[in-house]
Amino acid sequence: LRWANLTSLTGLTLEGANFTRAIFNRATLKRAILTSAYLADANLTRATLDGVQSDNISGLPLSLPDGWSLLDGTLGNRELSNEIFRGINEGNAIKKSKWRAWKNENDPQVSKGKTTFKNLDKNNNGKISSGEFFKFYKRWIQN
Repeated sequence: LRWANLTSLTGLTLEGANFTRAIFNRATLKRAILTSAYLADANLTRATLDGVQSDNISGLPLSLPDGWSLLDGTLGNRELSNEIFRGINEGNAIKKSKWRAWKNENDPQVSKGKTTFKNLDKNNNGKISSGEFFKFYKRWIQN
């Protein structure tokens, strides 16, 4: 299936869709579900991706909107995530005490889902890296 010049896909469930070489020129994908989508060579430069739910995405897109990235199969606004991450611990990996202080300050927003330090510290090294925080951030903004 070929996709070209896609426009409004707001709120659609596009789970498992094949968007190989798709052109999302000014497309709006707000709150769209792109779980397990295939984005090889897709051009998303001018797409609006706010609130997009994504996981298990495969295929490397040709381009993404400014500030967005694809990390471990998840699309996200990396700039916003990094800004919050830097604010918590000045850009250093987040230790448990810093996480608790930030989480308590931002409750009840942050307490949705699995937000314990242990759940975020996926590699069990006693710190939350920017990549681990980015995964949390994606879940946080989707709720």
